[in-house]
Amino acid sequence: MEAKIKVGDKVQWNADGSGGDGIVVEVLEPTQDCPLPWPRIKIQTPVWDNPTILFSWEYSPKTRPATEAEHKFVADTSKHVAAVRRHLQRFKIEMERRSEVHDQSKFEEPELAVFAEKTADLAKLEYGSEAYKEALKGLGPALQHHYENNDHHPEHFENGVDGMDLCQLVEMYCDWCAASERMAGGSIEQSIQVNQKRFALSDQLVSIFTNTAKFFAQE
Repeated sequence: MEAKIKVGDKVQWNADGSGGDGIVVEVLEPTQDCPLPWPRIKIQTPVWDNPTILFSWEYSPKTRPATEAEHKFVADTSKHVAAVRRHLQRFKIEMERRSEVHDQSKFEEPELAVFAEKTADLAKLEYGSEAYKEALKGLGPALQHHYENNDHHPEHFENGVDGMDLCQLVEMYCDWCAASERMAGGSIEQSIQVNQKRFALSDQLVSIFTNTAKFFAQE
């Protein structure tokens, strides 16, 4: 039986109770990594920004018909994949929100004047050094206000990092990356090392941060 689905076809999809129409933008034959008896298809839908790979329900001419167990497996797994995608989208939305509001309190008093005066001097100091710690004290109430209004800082919580959620941790890590880029001799690796002691980070969390730094360093 020849595969009927082709580029340009309108298709309907259904996953985890939701569904809609899409346009086939690419047909992918089974591969060694994914040797299922249907060609995979990429569809563009109003729901997802980018084309998404799904399985068509047409048999590939190069493979055998699917068994009932395979039909059920693909249906169940497709629902699982859609559910994972939904949860990842929730993270994406929250991280985009955080990127829009990050450090907005610095543009208003009581933070604006103090940070405008002191930030350039801080950038000249080695992160975590005694001179840096003394300079932080010079920010006074402005720094305390910043911590109180920005939950990507461990100081925002009574129990520090242990009080943070995963989204807050990701923003904190990104803040360290950006801050290290404007510090004298700074690097994310150095920031992780200093902050392990500063915030009593577990070895496991430090390994996660270090692995993340290595991953993005490959880009």
